[in-house]
Amino acid sequence: MPPGLKENVDAIRHYGNFAAHPNINRVTGQIVDVESGEAEWTLEILLSLFDYYITKPAEYAEKRKQLNSKLKGQGKPPMKS
Repeated sequence: MPPGLKENVDAIRHYGNFAAHPNINRVTGQIVDVESGEAEWTLEILLSLFDYYITKPAEYAEKRKQLNSKLKGQGKPPMKS
């Protein structure tokens, strides 16, 4: 997993802790809530994970398949795995 994505996944854990275990701001005394922008960022991170683990590998596999077909048509061996 790319380092930036790995760091962002850790943010989900922190936001989850805010939601599951209410914390109080030491300065204001108010409960710290997850705000809408933070929730949206969490969804963006999840979409990035799906893209990295599901969408991109499938796209790359299809491109390799097409290239191997083209190579085969020229009598050349397929790409190395």
